[in-house]
Amino acid sequence: MNLIYKTKKEKLSYARLEMYAVWSGTFVEITKTKLDLLKTFSPIPIIIFILGLYTNNNSSINNKINLFSTELLLGDLLMYLGIGIPVFYVYYIYSTFSAYKKHLRTMMDYKAEAIVANEETKEVSK
Repeated sequence: MNLIYKTKKEKLSYARLEMYAVWSGTFVEITKTKLDLLKTFSPIPIIIFILGLYTNNNSSINNKINLFSTELLLGDLLMYLGIGIPVFYVYYIYSTFSAYKKHLRTMMDYKAEAIVANEETKEVSK
């Protein structure tokens, strides 16, 4: 927002505001594409499938695994991963969506200020 007010005081403020609006629009498109890819390639169905396989095969789920000097059951490790990965994934999607909203808001602010600057230059030239 601070950059918007600095730009409004310049001589060519309308052109600069339009340029910043286009840049922000590019960031909006990049973030939207990233969000769409994250939604498309979700690991959650694969995790559910793998957890279903291991819970149906009870004999292999009770195997002990030595991980970082800690002895865990394979079933426990799978459950930790089955909970941790979706939580991390949902957080990552949420942070990407927040970035998308921020870029969209910035783009709209620049466009609005460009319209105001354009109207002011029209009034001054009359």
